[in-house]
Amino acid sequence: MENKILELETRRQIYNFITKYPGLHIREISRKTNIPFTTLRHHLIYLEKHDLIIRKKEGKYNRFYAKNKIDHRERKIIDFLRQDTSRNIILLLLAYVECSQIELSQNLGKHPSTILYYLKKMQDMGIVECSSITNGITFNRSIPLLIERKKITNETIYTLQNPSLIYNILIQYKNNLFDDAKIKFVLDYIEGFISEGVPKKILSPKSSVDSIKKLIFEDLFPPPFCA
Repeated sequence: MENKILELETRRQIYNFITKYPGLHIREISRKTNIPFTTLRHHLIYLEKHDLIIRKKEGKYNRFYAKNKIDHRERKIIDFLRQDTSRNIILLLLAYVECSQIELSQNLGKHPSTILYYLKKMQDMGIVECSSITNGITFNRSIPLLIERKKITNETIYTLQNPSLIYNILIQYKNNLFDDAKIKFVLDYIEGFISEGVPKKILSPKSSVDSIKKLIFEDLFPPPFCA
């Protein structure tokens, strides 16, 4: 049945593109495939009707995925990786293992309320979790790692709930998720320090920035990250 549905070349092209580039919205698909918007919409409706693709509402966008090619949890992660602020939060948490809301705000040059908004969304989706500090030690359950850290009053520490899964998605779709060469450079850097979601060496934000800011972070992350 699937082969018959995909007999039409344009329809097959769309399906194969969505399989390779999951989570794009219709205008992005149209732009990248050079298929007119109305033609594309017709084929997307047809493919969805015949259960080969699914659409997921994310804000004002409908994002498309090939059905049975990627599971629900992976789709949620890809949704956040398609958004600039949440993607940068994920990259920082992947590289540093843990960050407070204030650290994320300073590193990304975003207001704390904006950072909290995305953290709460990712927390609700099971992507980010809170960690507690006991006797100067933060315990990360999902890796697990014990990290020395001085507690600041009312400070909440955030970590990725499943860093290995996120790492694997980033590496698998590195060339398909992002067009920005600077982001791919960051992923190459993370890949060099991380194996299966676990950093080979936990670097502080300052020591990490000192070593690579001249290469990438001055362009990718705005001040005060590089201050």
